[in-house]
Amino acid sequence: MKKHPTARRQTKKETAFPIAVLAGAVFSLVLGMALLALSCIPALSLADPLRFAPVFAIACLFVSAAAGAYFAARLHGKSGLACGVLSSLLLILAAVAMAGLFSLRIRTSLFMICAPAILIVSAVAGVCGVSEREPRAHRHKHAKIKR
Repeated sequence: MKKHPTARRQTKKETAFPIAVLAGAVFSLVLGMALLALSCIPALSLADPLRFAPVFAIACLFVSAAAGAYFAARLHGKSGLACGVLSSLLLILAAVAMAGLFSLRIRTSLFMICAPAILIVSAVAGVCGVSEREPRAHRHKHAKIKR
């Protein structure tokens, strides 16, 4: 069956899986750093900014991981669960590497809670990034011609 010549179906471009995962992780890192910089504004207005710094950092980490997973899944176009989890896993590995590079201490108990939670949130964001409604068929007002 031929498609109607005025059908408005657009084909989705798909990016290779490793490139989409890497792009999602890089997007997460850049967004996370920007969010951390922006979170300094409200943190410095508080009486004790160091007390609330971990809260702001964890919130920025979750938001950036979810956004990166969604971005990776949208780029790849399919297998959103794998894209989301792997891009966030790369983000977590990069955060651990940066902490080691700058000789920062990682709280093991907090890491054991946050890392699986980030992976779950990213898996959901990746699935949401792929699932999209099928475009509706273009309906013309004059589809039926009266004779």
